[in-house]
Amino acid sequence: MFEPKLNKREIDELRVLSRIIATEEYKLEQVRRNTAYVTKGQQWVKTQEGIVTVLKGSREEFISMCCTRLGIEGKVSVDLRTGKVHKAS
Repeated sequence: MFEPKLNKREIDELRVLSRIIATEEYKLEQVRRNTAYVTKGQQWVKTQEGIVTVLKGSREEFISMCCTRLGIEGKVSVDLRTGKVHKAS
């Protein structure tokens, strides 16, 4: 049975995107809980929420592009360790 898999470059790029998103979400949560300590904290939180949304959209677009190359349609999940693509149920 054929298991679709991302190539090494795609896996690496997806890992980097995922790391960036995790970092930005972490910063967002830290400031969200401590807006009193950050100048214009509330404004920064709103901006950061937008940035995280854009980054997540970029990751989804990248996954979609990879799936198109592999001939896969619909919702999927990707194992970041192996690069295997699984159809979401």
